[in-house]
Amino acid sequence: MTDLPQFYSQIAALNSEEHLKLRLKPEIDYGFARNSNAVVITAVEFRKAACHYPIVFVENSGKFMPMAVMGVKADQNLFVSDDGKWNADYIPAYVRRYPFVLAAKERDSENLTVCFDTGYSGLNRRQGEALFDKDGNHTPFLEKIVEFMREYHTQGQVTEIFCNRLKELELLQPVQAQLSLGEGENMSLVGFQAVDREKLKGLPDDVISELLRNDGLELIHVHLASLERFTDLLIRLRDRSPEGEPTDTIPD
Repeated sequence: MTDLPQFYSQIAALNSEEHLKLRLKPEIDYGFARNSNAVVITAVEFRKAACHYPIVFVENSGKFMPMAVMGVKADQNLFVSDDGKWNADYIPAYVRRYPFVLAAKERDSENLTVCFDTGYSGLNRRQGEALFDKDGNHTPFLEKIVEFMREYHTQGQVTEIFCNRLKELELLQPVQAQLSLGEGENMSLVGFQAVDREKLKGLPDDVISELLRNDGLELIHVHLASLERFTDLLIRLRDRSPEGEPTDTIPD
C-alpha cells in the first residue's frame, strides 16, 4: 500500500499464522497523534465532537469530508499531552481505531481485510490482550475491535452521503479563521470549508424538509455551532504557552 492513512507508517494484514502471539498493551499512548492538528470524523460523532473541537469540511479529490480541528498550528495537537494522554472527554473514532484498520487488497474492492500498523509500539508478544487464541481464532477482544471497525466503515459511508448532499446543494464555501495569538502575533487558518448560513436559509422548503427528516439539518447546525470551539483552541494554546495571550478568533 502506498497511500497510507493518517498515523500509519506501515500496514500489514493481520493473520494468525504470522501474528498468533501478538498482543495489544492496555495503556494507550496517543503520541502517534501528537503532530496532527485535525482528524476525520463521521456524522454520528458530530454531537460529542462539537463539545471540544471545531468541525470543518475539507475537500480531497473532489470529495468533502468532515474533520475535527485539534490545533491552530501545523503539526500541533493541543489535546495530546507530553506523556501521551488525550485531554478531552471525547476521542474521535478515527483515533480510537488505531493501530487497526480495515483495508481493501485491491482498489475499489468491497472485500475488507483487518490490518494493523506494524510500527505501533503497543503491539508486542509479551504484554497485553491477546488477539488470537491458541487455535488461531479471534479472541473476544479482537472481535470487539473488528466490530468497531465495521461500524466505523458503515458510518463513513453514511457520512459520505451527507457530504455529497452538501456539495450538490452548494452549501459549502471556503472560510478562514483569523487568530490573534497575542503580543502582535496573528495567523489565519485556511484550507477548510463551512456551510454558508445564507445559502442554507435560501433553500426551498422541500429541501429543508428533506434535511430535517434525514437529520442533515441537525448535523449542519451542530457543525456551525462547533466553530465557536476555535476560541477554546486558543485558550488551550495560551495555557500551553504562558507567554502568549491569544484573544479571539473570527471565522469569515
